[in-house]
Parts: sequence; structure tokens; C-alpha cells
Amino acid sequence: MNKIFSARVALRWDPYHGKYRPYVLPEDELKCSLLEDRMDKVIACAGCGKPVKFGESFTSLEIHTESGFGFMVCPMCIDQETERARAAEAMRQEKE
Repeated sequence: MNKIFSARVALRWDPYHGKYRPYVLPEDELKCSLLEDRMDKVIACAGCGKPVKFGESFTSLEIHTESGFGFMVCPMCIDQETERARAAEAMRQEKE
């Protein structure tokens, strides 16, 4: 069984504006993935495109399919997404 899900275009959640925007996945020879049958399979991070083992990646908070399934991202990208989500929430709290 090879890659189960793969796509070239996704949607990226903008936590500051609270809406999705079209997003082109960074795919070359490695593909971005939602699901794999092996944890040691090397995939492309959906955020930065760097190679990462599927088992060492995280479900993105921002990069999704139209159905809402998250693509896999590397530890550095999930940290950046988490920080953006926190900053956006802090901005919302200040406005209230």
C-alpha cells in the first residue's frame, strides 16, 4: 500500500482573519501527506517542504483539505502554527 491521500492544492487557515485561503503545497520529489501506512516513510512537510518522517510529523493546525483533514508538518512548522494561533487569540482577547 502506497500513499493513501495526496494533493497539490490545499486550504490554509488564517488565524488572524478567521478564514481559509488557497494554498499550494510544497511538493517536488517528495509529496505532502495526510496518512501513510508506514511511520518511517519520508514525506514533505506541508509547511516548509523539508523531508520529515511521517512518525515524527504533526497534523497541521492550518493546512487542510477541503474536508478539513490536516496535512502533516514538521516540528518547526507546528511550533510556528501554534505561536500564530496563540498570537491571534491574544489579539482577539485584547479587542474584547
